[in-house]
Amino acid sequence: MREPATGERCRVPDAVLGLVCDEVVAAVGAPDSVLELWSERGQMLPRAVTALQSRRAQALFSSPDAVPAALFSVVGLRIGAMEDEPEPAQVVLGVPPWRWAPSPVTLSTRNGPVQLCDDPAHVTLLRACMAMPQDGVAAAVVGLGFLARRGGATVAANFGRFGIRITRVLPLERGLFRPASGPGRVLLVLRRQSPDGVPS
Repeated sequence: MREPATGERCRVPDAVLGLVCDEVVAAVGAPDSVLELWSERGQMLPRAVTALQSRRAQALFSSPDAVPAALFSVVGLRIGAMEDEPEPAQVVLGVPPWRWAPSPVTLSTRNGPVQLCDDPAHVTLLRACMAMPQDGVAAAVVGLGFLARRGGATVAANFGRFGIRITRVLPLERGLFRPASGPGRVLLVLRRQSPDGVPS
């Protein structure tokens, strides 16, 4: 069953946000910029900006109706739509929507085009990771299907071809979210790797 687009049910709990911020600080220290994709789902950015003391932040929403009024009071926070091209950010956060329906797409790499067939939300997360600077880090709360979907054309199976590597997969307690997630969720931490394949 699809979760609602807005509301506390989608809000990443403070305990999980603490894990996210710990991973960010361990990777890059105090980041210069933070981007949250599907910000209505995670509602992490205002709390993350405070915890991480980032100078620039951008929240992208799936719909203008999903932007909470309280967000406009956050100093230095820019608001946009998921249809917009996000600016590269040192830190990418997000809770991708769980649509599950795979779609074919071809993305360019230094070594030529790569054909993928996966949930479009997973591809969006990949694109944001590809735009990160070399010292960038992404932290996304995903369903187990992100990693478990079979086939060699998934985003998870091809991270390395796009210069991205998984550094942490942290299972999250189901009781942390309301309503509890039946399939379970994990915190996925992603980093860039240098062009010669050496992790940054």
